[in-house]
Amino acid sequence: KALSTELARNQWYRRVQLRWKDMDTGGLISAMSDPLLCPTELQLHTNEFSPESFSALCSALSCNLCVKELTVCLWEVTSTHVASLRSMLEKNYSLKSLTLSDWNRKPGFAVMVSQGLYSNKSVTNLALQCDEMSTESTELLATLLKTNENLHKMVLSCRRGLTPDSLDAISQALLQNLFITEVNVGCITPAIRLAIQRNVSSLHRAAKFVLRQDVGKSCAEAFELLESKASLISCLKSTSRMSETEAKAAVKTARKFIWSNYLFINQIVSRKLECHAGEGTQIDKLNFECWIAITKHLRVSDVSH
Repeated sequence: KALSTELARNQWYRRVQLRWKDMDTGGLISAMSDPLLCPTELQLHTNEFSPESFSALCSALSCNLCVKELTVCLWEVTSTHVASLRSMLEKNYSLKSLTLSDWNRKPGFAVMVSQGLYSNKSVTNLALQCDEMSTESTELLATLLKTNENLHKMVLSCRRGLTPDSLDAISQALLQNLFITEVNVGCITPAIRLAIQRNVSSLHRAAKFVLRQDVGKSCAEAFELLESKASLISCLKSTSRMSETEAKAAVKTARKFIWSNYLFINQIVSRKLECHAGEGTQIDKLNFECWIAITKHLRVSDVSH
């Protein structure tokens, strides 16, 4: 208690990483309300907090903009812990990395918490650690992986290993996910390898389009798929040494390039747009602003050959 008082008095919660306890609740909540004092990484053990204190911490995290990496060790879990974490994930829009460690005798809490990612748009890295994966947990995780469009890295560590059925279900789910580019589940199946290779290739095509290295239809379609994803920004930063601001500006410029060159990208027009004379205004007579107003409602993939 004396240490908690000293940490709060000296505003050290941002500078120190400890195994936080129930008596730290007030200090942590106070630190999270101030961007200058709030830690960017936070690790919580559910068994160190009362359900009420843990709920209060999750409530503070719901609207927090500074914590980017959250690790939760799920020990002696109650339904309150699970509900509080899920609610926090549904409301938070700045968290980037989430690690859930579940070593309870009754498995499945980590996967239950991860269901909050259905509403979360910011978490891009997910790590789940558990003793074993039940059939029900596998089905829940597989359904999440099929539909989530924001994750681009997923790690699943199962102490007892995945059963063949669980591995197959997760592999098939990843085949339906077009955004995850990095996976570690302890074993790489042909389906997982195929999914990752496909998604990485799509990411590289999107980056090539942004950098004007290839402005063809396939690269433009890849760009449209990943235009709003953090993975594209990360790729541009790592491959072109752009800052985050520069990468975001380049993505906006690429979008404007599609609006201006829609017919050429889709190979509808090769050199010049020219229409036969007719009644009313022909498309080749539209001014630039009118044409942009039209193409803003179109996607490159709307045209098929």
